[in-house]
Amino acid sequence: MRFILFPAAIALLAAPAAAAPQDKAPSKAEIESAQKTLGVIIGGLQSDKVPANVKSAIFGCLYQNSLSAISEDTTKVLADNKKLDASDPTTRLTVVARVCGVAPEKAGAADTSKGR
Repeated sequence: MRFILFPAAIALLAAPAAAAPQDKAPSKAEIESAQKTLGVIIGGLQSDKVPANVKSAIFGCLYQNSLSAISEDTTKVLADNKKLDASDPTTRLTVVARVCGVAPEKAGAADTSKGR
């Protein structure tokens, strides 16, 4: 299963980049943030601890939005909420879920007010 999701995720990332040229190249920090965000998304989709409805919402969000937009919003929420540990994968996945519109009681304990 892990080997199926990873190529699919790469295909999702490559398709938008090939379809629409970017105005500017992403910074090193933006790329690193996107890598962390994609890592927790893949981990969350593969985890048996993440409810199916949350997985579905995150996958749908990734399908409908660019990884860069999700990562940018996630990074902003983490920066605006210093009490959240941005290095904790569970916290980052919870914020991704909230950014993707999953209600807090379904996403986990992170208290954010952002929604996608």
